[in-house]
Amino acid sequence: MPPDERERQYVQFITHFEGNIVKFCTDASDDSYDAQELMQEIFAALWEALPMLRPTSTRQQQNRWLYRVMQTTLIRHLRHRQHRYLTTTAMANTGDDTSQDLLAELLDDLCAELPSGERTIVNDTLKGYSISEMAKRHNTTTAGIKSRMTRIKKKLRKIYDRKYGKQ
Repeated sequence: MPPDERERQYVQFITHFEGNIVKFCTDASDDSYDAQELMQEIFAALWEALPMLRPTSTRQQQNRWLYRVMQTTLIRHLRHRQHRYLTTTAMANTGDDTSQDLLAELLDDLCAELPSGERTIVNDTLKGYSISEMAKRHNTTTAGIKSRMTRIKKKLRKIYDRKYGKQ
């Protein structure tokens, strides 16, 4: 794809889906700085991934594709935040703990503030249960488990930010 055509397609795509991107970043972040940072990462990821989008895609297909790119970018963004926390904690810790031990300790500390039902879902996730297995164990649907997991992640992020400051 010629550079001018790629830029035109990118601007057109961003113009059409900008509201979706802003809403996604706002919902996924606790403050405007983090939302702006995530938005910039998504814009960069879209620029890189745009040649993979078929020009004949419908708006609905483009929206699904956009959502996948945004989810992937969000996961990378959150892992980077987690990595920054672990690096800072590991440098301050003089013991022999590994980053896995630090992560487990951090997660235990954060989960202590969750209700027991939500802690059970976190523990099931750590044990490697699939979504469908967890749905059966908790007598609900897979959509119900996914919804609970999303709420739990947001709660954990808020607890983390309150206890350790925004990273």
